Order: sequence, then C-alpha cells, then structure tokens
Amino acid sequence: MSVVVLLSLWVTATPGRVDLPAETAPGVSSVDQPTRLAKKKKRRRSRKRSSKKSKKKSSSPAPAQAAPEGTGEPGPAATVTPPDEVKSAAPFAPVAPSPPPPQPPPPERRIAVFPVRVSELQLNDVQRLNQVIRDATASDESLRVQNEKLTTSLLESSQDLGVECDVNAVECAIGLGEIADVELVVLGAAGGLDQGIGLDLRLVDVTQKKVRRRVGALLQGDRDTQNRATAEVVQQLFAADLDLAQVDLTSTPEGASVTVDGIPRGVTPLPGPLDGLWPGPHVVEVSLKGHLPDRRTMNLDPGATHAVAVALVVDPNAEVEVLVEREASVVEIAVPWAIAGGGALVAAAGAASAGAGLVPLGFFQSEVAAVTGLDQTGENYPSEVAVGWQRADTWAGHWNTWGFPLVVTGAVAGTVGLLVAAAGGVWGTSVLLFGGGDEVDPGDASAVE
Repeated sequence: MSVVVLLSLWVTATPGRVDLPAETAPGVSSVDQPTRLAKKKKRRRSRKRSSKKSKKKSSSPAPAQAAPEGTGEPGPAATVTPPDEVKSAAPFAPVAPSPPPPQPPPPERRIAVFPVRVSELQLNDVQRLNQVIRDATASDESLRVQNEKLTTSLLESSQDLGVECDVNAVECAIGLGEIADVELVVLGAAGGLDQGIGLDLRLVDVTQKKVRRRVGALLQGDRDTQNRATAEVVQQLFAADLDLAQVDLTSTPEGASVTVDGIPRGVTPLPGPLDGLWPGPHVVEVSLKGHLPDRRTMNLDPGATHAVAVALVVDPNAEVEVLVEREASVVEIAVPWAIAGGGALVAAAGAASAGAGLVPLGFFQSEVAAVTGLDQTGENYPSEVAVGWQRADTWAGHWNTWGFPLVVTGAVAGTVGLLVAAAGGVWGTSVLLFGGGDEVDPGDASAVE
C-alpha cells in the first residue's frame, strides 16, 4: 500500500514543467500567464540575434547605442578602442589640399607680318607663302597679328611718314614697327631655285631693337609639303627648340656676293657665319664679276658649323675693265691755266676798285689835317677854317656815295679772284704732272693676273 502511494506521488511530481497556481504569481491572473511567457521567449530570441550581430561587428568600432525606451534592456555593446590605438590615432581626419587658383593667360604680344621679298618666283607662289606665314603666326594664341590691310597700308605710306628705307632691312622694320605700335615684326625673303623655294625668315624685336631669331630652309616637294615646311619654319621662330646649323664661309678673292637658297646673305668677308639654317640640304653660291661662280649643295647637320673656303677661278671668256694712263691734251692743259689767269685778273680789278674807293677818304683826311694846322692868331683864320671844313665836307660826301661801296666791292672781287687763280694753278699743275688721268680699256680676263 505504501509502495503504490509513493509511485503515485512520484508520477505527479515529475512532469516536464510544473505550472504554479494562479495565486503563486502575485498580480498576474491565470488568464495572463501564457502571454507573459510568450513575451519572455521573444525577448530571449531578440537577445540571441543581437549577440550574433555584435560578434560580427566586433572588428569595426561602433558607438554605443542607448537601450530602447520602455524595454528595460541594454542596447548592443560598444566596441572599445585599446589605449595604444587611441594615442596613435590622428586627432582629426586629413584634409585634401585645395587645387591652385587658375592662372590668368599671358598677355598677347602684338606682331606685324611683312610681305616676303621675292626673286625668281611666280605671283601665285608669293601669295601662297605670305598666306601660310600669316596663318602659322596667327595659330600662336600668345600673339595678336596686325591686320593685313593695315600692314600693307603702313608699308605703302612709309615714305609719307618720313621712313625712307628698305622695308626688308632690320633698321627699317624697327622704325615701322614703332610707328605701328607692335612688339615684334616678321621679315621674310624667298627665292626660286631648280631644287625648290628658298625661304629666310627673321623675327625682329622692336622693343629691344634686334633680331631675336633667324630661320632659313629650302622648301622641296609639292605645294602641300612646302606649306607644311613653311609652317614649321614659322613655329621655329618662336619655339626655338631645334638646333639650327651655320656655315662659316670665306672666299678668295674677297668682295664676292653670297647667296643661300637663292637669297642674298652678304658680301665677303662676312661679319659672321651664315646662321639660322635648317638642318638638311641648302644651295650656297659665291659669285664675283670676272670669275666663274662657285655653286654647291650642302647637307647641314643639326647644331653644326660647317667651314667652307671658296677659291674663285677667273673666267677666261669674261671681259674686264682695265685702267690705262693717258697723256693730257692741249685743251686739258690750257683750261686750268686760263681759269687761273682769269682769277688773277679779277683779283687785280678788285684791288684797283678798292684803291679808287679810298681816294675820297684820303682827301677828306688831308683837309681835316690842314684845318687843324692853321695859325689861330692870323687875321684870316676864321675864313680859312670855314673854307677848309667846306672842302672836307665835300670829300666826306664822295666817300659815302661811291668811295666806300667801291672799297667793299673791290675787296670781295679781289678775294674771289685770288681763290680762282689758286684753284686754276693747282689744277694746271696736276695736269702737267699726272697727265689726263686713267681711261677704261676693255680687255681679256685671261690677261689679268
């Protein structure tokens, strides 16, 4: 009996969950008990999910969150930074530097492009070169090119403005540039050759009164190729990033004319090397009257100076002028001495005229001396003084009317006559000593050493 009672008590005491009676939960009725248990389960699941999320975010710091109001539960735990990392951390985030303010564009330089000076070129080639040079200059944004019509009008009226010079000379370009109120001037010259067109450009600085850069090239190929080459030459006037070549040229004998690509560059001895030559082929010619011209094609290296010594050969078929001394003729001898004699006669006449003019002056002085020499104690002294002063006054009138003019005229005539006589004497003496001078005798160049 006792065993059965014990088993029944054990069965009633071992259910999976024992629910307390309603009176064991103060303030909670038996109807609200299941709802309270469901809320507790929901909160436990929410805490588990929050714990998982905080573990995933533990690698990155996050600020602590406040607990939701009304729940009484703490929010997710905040990540704590170790003290060493706090010390090494920057007090503030780095700020990217602000970009520099935009720079204003450089001021435009005023420039005038003068028409090229040409030789042995057709009109259409000249117009084409001028247009390409002007367009290439205008492509530089730092330059302000003067209007073409204004430049042409300035060149045409240069003489009216008092500028009488060669417009292709540097000094003339500086003067015209000052009148046009520009800082730079482009001067150009072109020459036609069998190998192409020679082009020589100079950039003249008006303010500094000098040539800033010179570039010369031989334009070969068709027109498009020549136009591109011309534009490159213009660009080199301002870029100056190409090593140009030069030729140090001398000639025997001196006094020979030098041309490069058909463009005159001076007379030997040259003041310096032929500079500003574009690397590549160039045609150099040296010529002198009575000699065979020396013409050669040279291939110049960048930045190199090529020394050239030209020995000109006498042209055996050329006519030369030979000066021959000749004897003076009778007329050539007589003329200067006749002039000298005429001058002497004029001098003599002047002297006579001056002497005649001095006559009344002499009589006047003698009458004055006679009056002052009279005896003042004589009875006739007053009448003699009156007569003496009357005669003196008469001679004074003659001196004023014709005596003084004759003296002046005679002095001038005598001086001129002496000068003419002296010149004629020198001329006649030189004719007697040196003959009739030299005369030109056309001869054979082969006979001239």
